Amino acid sequence: PTLGRGVVVGAGAKVLGPFTVGAGARIGSNSVVVKAVPAGATAVGIPARIAGCATWVTVQGNHNWVEVWDGEWHFTEYYPDKGGLNRSWFLERAAYADPDRPETRIYATSWAPTGQAFPIIWDLRQRVVAGIDRTAAYHAWAGGRKRALAPDESLVGVRVFRGDRREASAATLSQGGKEIATVRTAGPEQDMADVPWTRVRLADGPVTVTSGGKSEVVEPKGGGETVVDLRLAP
Repeated sequence: PTLGRGVVVGAGAKVLGPFTVGAGARIGSNSVVVKAVPAGATAVGIPARIAGCATWVTVQGNHNWVEVWDGEWHFTEYYPDKGGLNRSWFLERAAYADPDRPETRIYATSWAPTGQAFPIIWDLRQRVVAGIDRTAAYHAWAGGRKRALAPDESLVGVRVFRGDRREASAATLSQGGKEIATVRTAGPEQDMADVPWTRVRLADGPVTVTSGGKSEVVEPKGGGETVVDLRLAP
């Protein structure tokens, strides 16, 4: 980029691209600028766009979040993961997105026409908001695409409550008399859909979930998710 005379660039800001920032312009701290800035103007903020999935493969439901630009696109949401960008509870579900089923793909919105629409769940026929297929990026962030659940498989998730308050707690899952997994549940400041998952086979029988001295037995749902809510005494 070319910076005109008297341009002020705040701490942590990034100016990216072959354009001119006019004389006397100001760039706010931590902003990301990707287009020309007129002389005397002030540019602040970080480019962002909505992303989401209209239909998860493993469970009924949908979700939207935000992608932000920092030299390349990353994702975050309103409960940011403590590990930083490109990490979230929904990445497990995004890993199952099927490129051959458009309704399960991951999309981001676009201001420019793309030839395809962003799937808005309450109006899947809309063609006003353009979309970009981002499925491959989310498969990569998840460490690779996960194979679909077979009819005789299930994902068992666990949530623990003490009274009406969600609690972070260790929980064990047992099946056929054997312990198959130990997981850590999400606390009260995390998304209600933030659930640790364990893949099980229905042929191995019911699953017993134990936490805080309380156990519950569940029959897993074939081909989808089964969530167990353990409620401990206040």
